[in-house]
This record gives sequence, structure tokens and C-alpha cells, in this order.
Amino acid sequence: MKKAAIVLALSIGATSFAKAAEQVTIVYKVVSTQGEAVQTDVPEYNWKTVRVDADKVDETVRELKADPTIGMVEIAQKVQAPKPVMEVPAYPKVYAQGVRAQAAFNDPEFIQQKVWADYADTDTNRGSLTIAQGMDIYDSTRRMKIGVVDGGFVETGDITYAQGVDMVFGNRADGFLETEIDPNCGYRHGTQVSHLAAANRNNGVGMAGIANADVYAARALDCSGSGFTTDIAESILWLAGEPVSGVTQLPEPVDVINLSLNAETACPFYLQDALDVARSRGVVIVASAGNNSDDAAKYYPNNCEGVVNVGSNRFDGTKSSFTNDGEEVDVFATGSDVFTMSGPGQYNYVYGTSFSSPIVAGHVALIKAVEPEADETRIIRLLKAAQRSFVVNGLTQTGAGIMDSLKLAKAVSGETYVARPLVHALNHESRIATEAAYTQASAQLDTCGLYEVDTTKLDVSRDAGEFFKVFEVSKDSDFTVANGTEVSNSQGSRVLLKNINPTVNNYGLSVCNADNSVCDSEIPVNLNASKALTGVYCAR
Repeated sequence: MKKAAIVLALSIGATSFAKAAEQVTIVYKVVSTQGEAVQTDVPEYNWKTVRVDADKVDETVRELKADPTIGMVEIAQKVQAPKPVMEVPAYPKVYAQGVRAQAAFNDPEFIQQKVWADYADTDTNRGSLTIAQGMDIYDSTRRMKIGVVDGGFVETGDITYAQGVDMVFGNRADGFLETEIDPNCGYRHGTQVSHLAAANRNNGVGMAGIANADVYAARALDCSGSGFTTDIAESILWLAGEPVSGVTQLPEPVDVINLSLNAETACPFYLQDALDVARSRGVVIVASAGNNSDDAAKYYPNNCEGVVNVGSNRFDGTKSSFTNDGEEVDVFATGSDVFTMSGPGQYNYVYGTSFSSPIVAGHVALIKAVEPEADETRIIRLLKAAQRSFVVNGLTQTGAGIMDSLKLAKAVSGETYVARPLVHALNHESRIATEAAYTQASAQLDTCGLYEVDTTKLDVSRDAGEFFKVFEVSKDSDFTVANGTEVSNSQGSRVLLKNINPTVNNYGLSVCNADNSVCDSEIPVNLNASKALTGVYCAR
């Protein structure tokens, strides 16, 4: 995840792009209207586009810059979904009844999905992600929403497209299927990506996806897999529930957006603004690191702020030769020899970070099913707590490692206490077996009813004079500070609670002043108290 956005100079690509294209898209930001500055406390997207002939670019830019209501001016950049490094046809297999019984689901091709296999210290399983075991723990009852910005979407009978739009410039419409837009097109990148994240499980058809989720398809890439950064930005806005010209607005944002695409350029300001709008709506953005064997920091969206970046590993536990790498990569998932679906009855083994990213995006949806308020910082903390480090020549490597789905499931469910912020006070990893110190009858404290919030695991900050405060909100009420009762507070990093009752109440944490007249957010961070309860310390 990038800590600060990189500045994109106007001159980047402008001259060469103008020569190569018949028309050029110019993007400009409206900073004031009728002489009054546009000011807001929440992220907004105030960019407009104009398309001009190549020989009019310089003149148009000068005119825009001379307008006092306009701030930054940029040139839309070309973007490409990385084609699979390699794509090998896979064919439906017929298995003996005993072999089929070994599969976790009844999807006919599930047994070919090696990424779901258990980790083992062998050349064929060091890169497996232990997904099948993890699925026994994740709560998959809530139906999630995954947005996919891509191209080449088709129906297969094994995925639920809840809604989709064509965002390609000049095509804007409420339709997204490649078979209807361009029947001669064989491009299927978006279909392959979507099935890895959200193919329907246990439906007796095709393969199994990671999350129980509907797919919202934003076709921003044409049949060649290419498009423009402006279309990507507006696709993100559409998936965040924002109004976008030419297409029907979504009633509410998706939970996760997958971006299996990139370009070697700094993060455009308008794209960062679109990402910030989505993040402010609670959407987590997951992106592929790219297939250039290069530093991911050179490529957008990896160098944009607030993105979970995913690299690729092999099944032998080493990094894929093609994957981008570096400090911007947050986690790795298997992206070499990955089985996926390309169309009705059509399957492929594919290679590329494009296919690592939706595996992680599916897991992010599983996390948000349990923790709806989890942002990218919380997500990355959980992912890093559930990684296996790369080992080279017997030496453990620093930096991002391979995601382990089982470890992640345990962390999210509360079976381990590596990352969960609310735990039984004696179950905190720093203080196991200190029951005597916390049993104080005179203070009416007992180990059975004592819990603790560790705010360092929430990545929330507190200014001088402010308090971390825990609010109890009835499950019959909207989850807000106004509907809550303060049950504990602290100016330290940890807040103690006693005798919580998550059967009838929810519990959340906010940063507020002394009298609660000002809190950082009207919606507190949900502490998922029901996951913290344990009978280990209770006689009753």
C-alpha cells in the first residue's frame, strides 16, 4: 500500500500520445464555481473530461489552465490488462466416485483447483494456499458484492453477475457482456478473473470461487484488453455507488473492487481522487502487482494510496519469475498454473498476477463479511499476520510473503489473537495465564467478564486530549455513536471492558473528546464482540 500519492506531471506521455492517437482525452479538475472555491470535508470527484483532436491538445490545455475555475490538467493515459504470461487449455475431467468424494464441494472441476490445496513442505505444495481448510472456518452466510474492473465478461452459468455496465469511452451503456457488445471478440480476461473470486460453490457446475458473492462488472477495457485511466477512474466511482454519466447508478457501493490491470506511470491525481471516494464509502481496492519482473512502485494502481497490492508465487513456494515486486507489494498469492473458467465449459491454466489478485480480493470479501468496517489498513494487517515467508537457500526472506487462507480464517474468526482487536483480557498474546493479576473482587473485576480492546490493532490515532471510547449499541438500533452508551474509555492504547453482552448489543470504538460532543466518526469501528467471547475463563 502506497503511503502517499505520486505526482503526475502534465507532460507525461502527452506529446507521444498526441502523435499516436487521432483524439486525446484531457482531464481537468474544477476547483471553484462562479468564483467560490469548492470545499468539502469528504472526498469528492470534481474532474471533467474533454476529448479533442491530437493537433488541438496544446491549445486546449492552455485554455483550461487560463480558466480560474480549473486547477490541475492531465492527459488520460492508456492502460492495459496484462495478458496471461501463459495460458494453457484445460479440459473437463471425469473422476472415479472415490476421487470425487475427496473434494470439498460438488463443483465438477473443483479437484483441479490446486490453489485450494493444503500447504506442505514439498515442491508441489509450498505455494498452495490452504483455502479448503479455511473455508470450514470463514462465515460465508452473508452474500457479498465484488466489483471487477476489466473486460471480456461472458456468461458461463457458474457466476452471478448482479449488474454490469460498459464504461469504454464512446460506448457508455447498461450492458457489459462481450458476446453482445462484440460477438467476434475472444477476449475473456474479466471472466477468468471473476470466477477465481466468486464462481458459485456447491452448485454442481464448473469450479469454486473464494467468496459467496455477486459480481458487479465494469467493462473498462475493450476487446484488445486496453482502455484509458479516465474510464478506470469512472468505473471505480460507479462501483462506489457514485453517479456516472450514461449508466444506471448503483444503489449502494460494492464491498471490494478488483483491478487486474496496470500501466507504467505515476498515479494520476484523478484516479487517486476516485480511489479516495471509494475508500470513503467503505470499499477496499485490491490490485495485481503486474507482470514486468520490475519494481511495482513504477506502476499504477500499485503506486496509488490505499490499494492492497498482490504479487504472484509458484506452487513450489518461490516467487513467479514474471511478478513485479518491491515494497509496494503487500502479499503474494499463487498466480502460476492457476485453474480458471473462460466460458461455458471452457477452462484454462493461467499465469499472471491478474489471477493472484482476485484470490486475495475474494478473501477480502470474506473478511468484510465479518468486519464490515475493515479498511485497507486493517485488511493488510490481517494479511501480513497470516503470511508464510519466502525461504531462499534456507534463509527466511523479509518483506511480503504468501497468504495462508487457514491462518487468515483463524485470525478473522477469533480462533487466534494475532490481529483481533477485542479479546478476553487473559487471551491477549502478551499476557496469557495471568489470571491472578486480573481477579480483583474489591474492584468487582473477575476474569470471566473482563475484556480488552487493543487499539494498536485497529490503526486508529488519537490526538492529545482525545479518548478511545467504547460504545454499547442495541442490535435493534442503527450502529451509531448517537444510539450508543459509553461503557469504557481510555487515553492509553488499551481499553478494558467488563461484563459485555454481545447477544443483544453491538460494541464499537470511536475517538472522541471528553464529553462525546465531537467524535471522529458517527459510525464507530465495530469490535465484533461476539467473536471475542470465550468459555475458557468462565465457570458458568
